[in-house]
Amino acid sequence: AREQAEEAARLKTSILANMSHEIRTPLTAILGFADVLSEEVTDETQVEFVDLIARSGRRLMDTLNSVLDLARLEAGRDGIALERVDLGELAHETVEMFQPAATEQGLDVLAEVAPGTHLVTADEPALVRVLHNLVGNAIKFTEQGDVLVRLNTVRETGRDVEIRCEIVDTGIGIPSEAQKKLFQPFTQGDGSLTRRYGGTGLGLTISKQLTEIMGGRIGFKSKLGQGSSFWFELPLRKQLEPGAAETQHQLLAGLNVLVVDDDETTRQILRHQLRSRRIKTTEAGEAAEALKLLQQTVATDSPFQVVILDSEMPEKDCLGLAGAIKDDLLFTDLKLILLTPMGKVLEPGAWRAAGIDACLAKPVKQTRLLECITRLLTGESAAPARDAGGEAKPLRILVAEDNQVNRKVTLLQLGNLGYTADAVANGLEAVQAVRKMPYDVVLMDCHMPEMDGYEATRAIRQLPGRARLIRILAVTANANPEEKRNCLDAGMDDYLIKPIDLKQLGQALGKIASEVGAAPGEGDRGDADSIAEGLRSFGDAVVIAELIDLFLQDAPARLAQAREALTAGNAAGIVEAAHSLKGSARNLRAERLAQACEALEQVGKSEKIDAAASPLGQAEVELKKVATLLKQQKKSLVQAS
Repeated sequence: AREQAEEAARLKTSILANMSHEIRTPLTAILGFADVLSEEVTDETQVEFVDLIARSGRRLMDTLNSVLDLARLEAGRDGIALERVDLGELAHETVEMFQPAATEQGLDVLAEVAPGTHLVTADEPALVRVLHNLVGNAIKFTEQGDVLVRLNTVRETGRDVEIRCEIVDTGIGIPSEAQKKLFQPFTQGDGSLTRRYGGTGLGLTISKQLTEIMGGRIGFKSKLGQGSSFWFELPLRKQLEPGAAETQHQLLAGLNVLVVDDDETTRQILRHQLRSRRIKTTEAGEAAEALKLLQQTVATDSPFQVVILDSEMPEKDCLGLAGAIKDDLLFTDLKLILLTPMGKVLEPGAWRAAGIDACLAKPVKQTRLLECITRLLTGESAAPARDAGGEAKPLRILVAEDNQVNRKVTLLQLGNLGYTADAVANGLEAVQAVRKMPYDVVLMDCHMPEMDGYEATRAIRQLPGRARLIRILAVTANANPEEKRNCLDAGMDDYLIKPIDLKQLGQALGKIASEVGAAPGEGDRGDADSIAEGLRSFGDAVVIAELIDLFLQDAPARLAQAREALTAGNAAGIVEAAHSLKGSARNLRAERLAQACEALEQVGKSEKIDAAASPLGQAEVELKKVATLLKQQKKSLVQAS
């Protein structure tokens, strides 16, 4: 009887896996073209229909993945596969993955990793699934506030460690009568929640089973209207740190870092990340306080060596603070790192003109932050790719995809984001292509004929020279977290699940462009949503049209004035023009244009005329984008009337 039950479970899992693949392949094409259409249609009814197609398709995809996961667990197919895991990095990767969804809802999602043992032996795919289920639920059921992923050590011996991970939200909470049935399959705390928020109710069931398979336990506490805290505890075996990491720790130990951020939670997270590596930290909540601390310590035995700035400080623009620091000869050797929200990464020309040495997207992983600091201190930071005219080169992208429909969808998506790309139909062609062209990114499908994506990636990583530095992003229809492990083991840098979400693709490529010094895509939405919202706040369509006309008439004249002042060597003229346009841009909520003008203004104030060309060029690029958006908005107003 037992053998028959096991065989039935195996057959059920096999059937579900085949069904999942057959449904997922056409669904990928449907969702991909829906993304492309969403950028093309302007009629409100059509926009609503396309959005409904996309949301319904993604809900179906999530349901497929959840049912397949549960079937595997019930069949006993998910055994423990132990490997080396950095828990702190895993927490930060999870936060980074969910940041776009949280930002879209107006939420903050943060990771707080307490000092302690982070390197362990664990089942990473299982951990990832539990974290993703719990964080995804927290964001789904939270309408305002934030979601915090908190990692702590419960107890520790010489060989073992027990960790506790909590996902705390400020959401709707769970009624007491519904709490007893939470971990049952196809169950949510309240039946009405399924209709309002969607979902199958399988996430918590899967998380409970996985946690127990790993020898741990899971629980929660919640109060209606005050939020919830879901937690799990796991006993794990420690991993000794490799030599390279220990060398980095020795280099950074005792370093003195100033963190400048008005948000207490962000400061606390950075404090944990740095102090866990024996880096001394001091914090400032505003620009004036930061300058005072720098001046007080510059003549002491332990001056600051690194300053970490946040781009969203309201009291004084971060680029202005950076300019003030770099203008003072006492701080010549000080290294400045700028943190910017994901999706709002500044152009390299803007932050470099202000004297900033590196720019990282938030939420920043501890490993990336420490590597960045190490590169700055050792002078190993990579030079940006630039053409003969000094402008950043476009990001060079290769798409490797055997399915003609998916290949067409990806190229259309890249075009909507302002990128151009070459395309090949299998892994062998991808390897041959990177030997001939210095690509920055390869979007690599995992399952292709002749040579699959894993083999192609291994072959590329074995090529000499620059090819080893290419960012390879896996593109796969397999949503099983084990796929991530296979991708990383093959040498890929990250992975995207089909159907590729346009926003996530844009953010991934924008981050890579910033890191390699290439120009980000000009077709991304940028400040489109905030500009549209700002215009709507003025209410009357006639007033909005007049405002658009005034801006389109005045803004080009301001930049022409700045260009003339640059030619004449007139620093005051640059400052006047940049300051005026900055104010107009902020009134329209065109933040990227405003930041470029701020950088130009700071260069003018420092009277470093030769350095003004880059931020001025960036301001001109941003103005073209804003002008295009405003003209589209005005056209919509005319059609509506």
